Amino acid sequence: MKLFEHEGKDLFEDFEIPVLKRVVVDKALASQKEKDLSQSIPGSKWVVKAQTLSGKRGKRGLIKIVGKESLVSEEVNKLIGRDVDGEHISKVLVEEAVDITHELFVSITYSTKTRGPILLFSLQGGMEIEDMVVSEIPLRIGMDVPDLATDDWHLVTGEQNKEKLEAKVWNVIQKLWRLFQDKDLFLAEINPLAITRTGDLVALDAKVVTDDAANFRQKWEFPVRNMFGTEKTWAEVESEKIDAEDHRGAVGRVYLDLPGDIGVIAAGGGASLVAMDALVTYGLKPANYTEFSGNPPNYKVKRLTEIVLAKENLKGVILIGGKANFTDQVETLSGFVEALKEINPQYPIVVRRDGPRMEEAKAMLEKAAKENGWDLVVFDSTTSIIDAVRKLVELVK
Repeated sequence: MKLFEHEGKDLFEDFEIPVLKRVVVDKALASQKEKDLSQSIPGSKWVVKAQTLSGKRGKRGLIKIVGKESLVSEEVNKLIGRDVDGEHISKVLVEEAVDITHELFVSITYSTKTRGPILLFSLQGGMEIEDMVVSEIPLRIGMDVPDLATDDWHLVTGEQNKEKLEAKVWNVIQKLWRLFQDKDLFLAEINPLAITRTGDLVALDAKVVTDDAANFRQKWEFPVRNMFGTEKTWAEVESEKIDAEDHRGAVGRVYLDLPGDIGVIAAGGGASLVAMDALVTYGLKPANYTEFSGNPPNYKVKRLTEIVLAKENLKGVILIGGKANFTDQVETLSGFVEALKEINPQYPIVVRRDGPRMEEAKAMLEKAAKENGWDLVVFDSTTSIIDAVRKLVELVK
């Protein structure tokens, strides 16, 4: 789960990583509140920052530097309530502005090359970090951060102060590394880690991503959200419970509610993405994205089907996947059938699946459809995913 900047900075502060004085505003400000706000953040300049999970805020006008108290609430009110790339801005961060002389880049994440945590570090931070030279330093759980692998500190601070600066930066990174481990993070990033005119370090931004699998251990105070930054819906929460006490198969671990009217139950990541693309390409709007894989028992597939079909105003549903080598199609699809019998949907249903016992599963589905009057079509892998989606389009329209 991605955290907003203000939440990341609260974590930074808990681990003594230097951050600026700040206030989070969650509603439009009246003019009489300007003085209270500026007094809580003393200074002659303030930075007003929209709280979004997407990047490039500076380039998109979502960060403003304000030099007058009278303009603070004006800039806050311009940002509160805006929609940016489908994300609603409900909070704005106001913090003191400081003079900086240089920006560094620090990030701790996981590497597929080393198969472990890694420190990414650059003497050049800020915007367009993708174009900067970044050092990669492998880290070991439970061990301190090694010496920073660069001989170019003098380019930042001059020969006389380079060792002092290196020690300060190492200390901040060590605290970030402790945060990364203690809070079960996927990403802990400071960009930029700024050097102020007084020689202090301060984290001007915070990008933090948590490991959802560790939520039971962390017990976060902020709402658990989906990838869009909104609080998880009933369906998103319920789907996560399916695998909680039964390890067989993976069912509903990924679930995203979407604003469409076609229920989607996918099997396997690659096939499901092709299906989602095809649905959109041919003019249908998915109501959700979810999937199952492995060899789950039928009751888990039944529960996932119940959650998907609980959405109101559906116009169709598709269960779609590739050809599985080991998934028992009768076992999994019987769960789908049981849920359909309870819900008795009156909209078209398309199934495209294949694997062990698919012929039996197809016969089971077609028999249930005939007995219950469902508008249901079953395909195996001899019909492409694209053609299966086209069939649903035909039935729905």
